[in-house]
Amino acid sequence: MSTPSIFAFDSHAVRILTGADAQPWFVGEDVCIALGYADPVSAMKQHCRGVVKHHPIPDSLGRIQAARVLSESDMLRLIVNSKLPAAERFERWVFEDVLPAVRKTITFHAATVSQQLAAHRLRLRLLDKLETERHPEKRQAIHDQLQHASTLLQLPTPAIDAIGSEAPPVPAAVPALLAALESLRTLQIAFNHAHDPRLLALNLPHLVRLCDEHRVSLPSRSELHRALPTSIAPRYVDQRVVRSAVTGRLVKCWVLSFEPA
Repeated sequence: MSTPSIFAFDSHAVRILTGADAQPWFVGEDVCIALGYADPVSAMKQHCRGVVKHHPIPDSLGRIQAARVLSESDMLRLIVNSKLPAAERFERWVFEDVLPAVRKTITFHAATVSQQLAAHRLRLRLLDKLETERHPEKRQAIHDQLQHASTLLQLPTPAIDAIGSEAPPVPAAVPALLAALESLRTLQIAFNHAHDPRLLALNLPHLVRLCDEHRVSLPSRSELHRALPTSIAPRYVDQRVVRSAVTGRLVKCWVLSFEPA
């Protein structure tokens, strides 16, 4: 599940996560407190009928706690059974304000990585074309496209005279890696361990296994180890341990950014 988004109902915070099923999941304790239940655990046990799910979430002291999360159906059951006068207002707030905002975010996040991968692949192809093209008019047309793609990605556009002579070469493994990721995305295979849609977090053993399973061509791990630290599109950030958006576990990843430094 995703990192929780926090919404405020009166003076109460309600945390909502996005599951792998692209559906919102509500932190049960938050909903119960906002609805005036004195004992959230008993309230969920009495009124909720869905499969019991827990998700690790940091508490106010930064400790990771396994919090019960609720589907929309169970959240609605708690609303219906609440004696709080504000329950009707809470229901209206959830369905008119919160859920539309959450679903808009889900749609944006699902599209962001795939769109940026495609845009970066286009930008790399244009750079490759400019490296070899010598016809002035064709070079200018390619550079105009490159400038448009770079602007969309908020990346600098190299001067046309610098490309093909002084511009640093793009490591061959990087466009091959992006092509492999695009193939996995087309197959709807989750590979990005980052929760932030601006980042690409890759665990190479996991990525190699996915590509082998789905017969997707991928540069060797030694090639990637040499190329990734020099990558500028997407930009190499570092190697770190992240809580995976794919598995929920801690994994060591190569982290790259779709934004300029």
